[in-house]
Amino acid sequence: MDGLFPDRRIWGESCPQFGPSRYTRDDPECEALEIPRHRRPARQLVRTRVPRSPGVYGMIDATGDLLYVGMSARLRHRLLTYFTGSRRGTKERRIAGRAVRLVWEVHAHELIAQVRELELIRYWRPRLNARGRPGRHELGYIYLTAGAAPTLRAGRHVPASSLQCWGPLPMTHVVRAAVDHVNHVFRLRDCPDRTPMRYADQRGLWPLGDAATCMRRDLDSCLAPCCGVCRQQDYAQSVAAARALLDGNQGDVIASYESAMRAAAAQQDFEQAAECRDTWQHLVLLQDQLAQVRRAQRELWGVYPIRDGATRTTWMLIAGGRVSAVTAAPRSIATARRCLEFLDQTFDRRHPAPADDYDHIRLVAAWFRRHPTEQSRVLTPDQARSICGGRLARTGRMGLGRQTESVKRRA
Repeated sequence: MDGLFPDRRIWGESCPQFGPSRYTRDDPECEALEIPRHRRPARQLVRTRVPRSPGVYGMIDATGDLLYVGMSARLRHRLLTYFTGSRRGTKERRIAGRAVRLVWEVHAHELIAQVRELELIRYWRPRLNARGRPGRHELGYIYLTAGAAPTLRAGRHVPASSLQCWGPLPMTHVVRAAVDHVNHVFRLRDCPDRTPMRYADQRGLWPLGDAATCMRRDLDSCLAPCCGVCRQQDYAQSVAAARALLDGNQGDVIASYESAMRAAAAQQDFEQAAECRDTWQHLVLLQDQLAQVRRAQRELWGVYPIRDGATRTTWMLIAGGRVSAVTAAPRSIATARRCLEFLDQTFDRRHPAPADDYDHIRLVAAWFRRHPTEQSRVLTPDQARSICGGRLARTGRMGLGRQTESVKRRA
């Protein structure tokens, strides 16, 4: 069993480390201090040792377990809250009461610290962290099945034969119910895949009975491709309309259910109004959740330059709402080549986001929603490659000029 899980008891070493980062491809420098027993000297140590910069921090107990991981745009200010105040029931006081050691990393930008915090929570799984822990939400996709009569389903894994998928999304009962409502709205089947399908325009050697396999045909909530009462073209049109809704292009359908709900309520047909309300609410919820993921996957694609101080700039490579790499901006031949390597690895192919990256995508999307002007600073991959190429050419000319000047001096 050794090696299956991260070792959580390495924090008693003289030089503790959180471990390497998958984004920077290196091991960020980590600092530590022993937490005094009383709050006043602890506050004094934090004021003296901890900087005001953005970063992540960890609290370690007496057994060497990592209790909690957090981040802040101002580390010193945040850590002081653990050793101030008189309320004993606060989360900060409970964590500080069990911690004997504090470790932290400093980062160039608040967004880098947020991504690093999520990475550390996923790797170390501290006991007192709730947000970001793997398995907290069941995540998955909505997908369109293949076969003679495609339908929409929701699940953690997308079959290789599926025609299209949307997500990732939290697979809550509300999302699953919303998928069922979409199938009913567009009259798509929800029977098992083993059910034989027969359209009205398909002829056979022997006539078959037209009995449906469920009650949805009698309720007029399914086109019933199983009993030969609809044409294949009509079913394909319903499938196309359902795909358009999940792609965000069928707002009229949602508005029609809202209008029907209000009209039924005005006529005091409350049963019909409640049915329209449930369908409308589920469609709105599904559209909103898919819109957030879709916006991130379509718009958040490029290189986000981050200024660290007066002169230093860091590049954050964002692919489909996920941070793929963090590296120094091209200022020399070595950094320009490293940036080109990261650009090729990140933007050559657009892979669908894994379900586990849902929290990551929401984190990055929330940053740009809070700072809408920052998205205008994002460079396209071609612009970033052009900057790297210009830096390589400029540095090469400067090096050739220095060599020529040295030859002239010797002559």
